Amino acid sequence: MKVKGFTLIELLLTLIVAGIMIATAAPDFSEFVDENKLTTEYNHILTAISLTRSEAIKRNQRVTLCQSSTQATCTRNSDKWHQGWAIFVDSDEDNQIDSDELIITIQSNIPNINISFGARTRIAYRPSGVAVGGSNGTIILCANNQLKGIVISRAGHARKARQNDLKAKTCIT
Repeated sequence: MKVKGFTLIELLLTLIVAGIMIATAAPDFSEFVDENKLTTEYNHILTAISLTRSEAIKRNQRVTLCQSSTQATCTRNSDKWHQGWAIFVDSDEDNQIDSDELIITIQSNIPNINISFGARTRIAYRPSGVAVGGSNGTIILCANNQLKGIVISRAGHARKARQNDLKAKTCIT
């Protein structure tokens, strides 16, 4: 009678080959994970910009998205957007969160991704849905030397940055 199965040596060789294949695929997988994290945060920011604009139109009031490391006050550090932001109804149009102003939503610290917006610390929309002056520019997201960007026009419309838009940008970590 012949016994069917694998010998110990055949099993070990199979495990070694599988281990080598997994080891060669691991670096590609980590790049995939990093790219996925960057895309997720890109989508969060794009959603926050859209929410800010739609809330300004819906509420018929100025609404501001500002960089905020405390999520209770707007900070003036434009290269630290990854520390968080807040969207609020800016009834007195001073670009600051006051105690009587409604905070619509907040985003806390985003680890391992740097987000900067030139010298800008806020994006504000009028009740008409048009951006307040100084809200245009390119938001840069950076992780592990990968760049993504969001271009905001003078009117306040956001779009994905093209390669040309990112050509002169560097990944600041």
